[in-house]
Amino acid sequence: MQLRVVKADDGTVTFIEEERIILTEGKGSCMVRVNDPRKTNWDLFVITLAVYNCFSIPFEIAFAPE
Repeated sequence: MQLRVVKADDGTVTFIEEERIILTEGKGSCMVRVNDPRKTNWDLFVITLAVYNCFSIPFEIAFAPE
């Protein structure tokens, strides 16, 4: 997001928010937008792994035979 300031002739100031979109054709971009569905899916995947670890690690420690 970019914030652009526009001054009018009468002295008033207007703030305009613009989203800068850069098209990269043929180049791999590592930037992922906040509202991108791929990011949402990745976040859900990581949360699922974290919840799995919260239950599986203590269970293995408590019941693992030596």
